[in-house]
Amino acid sequence: MDPPLARFGLGPPLVACAVLAASVVAGWNVARGSVLLWAPVLLTLLALYFSMRPETLFVCWLFAAAFFQASARETTIGWPLTNVLYVLPLGIFLLHMWSSNVLAQRLRWYDGLPLTYVALIIGSQAAVNASELRSPSFYTSLLHGSILVGVSMYYFCAFGPLRGLSARHIAFALLSSCSIVGALGIAEHFTHWNLWGEDLIGDPARIVVTLSSPAVLGAFLGAGIVVATAALVWDGPRFVRRLSVVTLALALPALFFTYTRAGIIATIVVASVLIAMRPRTRVIGAGVAVLAAVVLWASWGEISSSPLYQQRAAETGNVSGRLLQSEAALDLAAQRPFLGWGYGQYDEAKSNLQRSSGSLPE
Repeated sequence: MDPPLARFGLGPPLVACAVLAASVVAGWNVARGSVLLWAPVLLTLLALYFSMRPETLFVCWLFAAAFFQASARETTIGWPLTNVLYVLPLGIFLLHMWSSNVLAQRLRWYDGLPLTYVALIIGSQAAVNASELRSPSFYTSLLHGSILVGVSMYYFCAFGPLRGLSARHIAFALLSSCSIVGALGIAEHFTHWNLWGEDLIGDPARIVVTLSSPAVLGAFLGAGIVVATAALVWDGPRFVRRLSVVTLALALPALFFTYTRAGIIATIVVASVLIAMRPRTRVIGAGVAVLAAVVLWASWGEISSSPLYQQRAAETGNVSGRLLQSEAALDLAAQRPFLGWGYGQYDEAKSNLQRSSGSLPE
């Protein structure tokens, strides 16, 4: 299926106009020595994005998304790359969706929930500090906090021209990206180097690779591991199964090196459920679980006395602190149950509470 713009005959003229405009603007700005030299580059990229089939652009965006997150935006080269390869395609997706003319035909009541969520965030901020709504940084935080990204991609996936997209394409993009991130994570653990120069976190050092924190990295790697497990257990396409083996070999060690308890436990639980649901793999999975339990029991003394166990698994201050913050969040919600305290204002709002932290660090 051709992209909507191609069906309307806009594809070749758009490319031609973009190239012509890029040539004129480039020549003008080279002569002036202006920073607007980037304008023709942007126009060329727009022409390239519009010339791609929507499903192809979506798969490429899904593959690249993991590499252009919070840590990338803090670097000189990462900031423009993030805008060009991560943010700009979102606008192209929405234009494709708008021109597909299926939004009004398929709209259901629950399709309004994502927009309602955005409206609630904006309304909450307006009630707390309306002047913040005039700041571009507020909407930037919504975008890079995955609020606007999630809402935009929901509508594009629900109403966009994606008939040529299949689960295999999505699995391929996710597993490929996860494999590379896993390889970078292993390298970061042993060399303390990562793509965007982000410092490792905590003691013991926890990897972050290209994402914002070990917890976010653990969630991403866990998603890739679960998809790889499903492809192997449920006999996915051959090339997906082969890629799944690579993903498991690289993502499992990287997930461990995040030292993120919740991510590791969640991944084990979900992968175990997938294995147990298939009769053919249920016995093998049970055997592996029993063997792992025996090995764990036999070496528990050594494990429990290790610095890693003491600093991560047995460390209770972190859990107690999160419990205290959860209680604070419930108190804050009770004070403003409808519009809340504004988006991203939890840290500021909780400082107004008169709550003792006990023996925990303030």
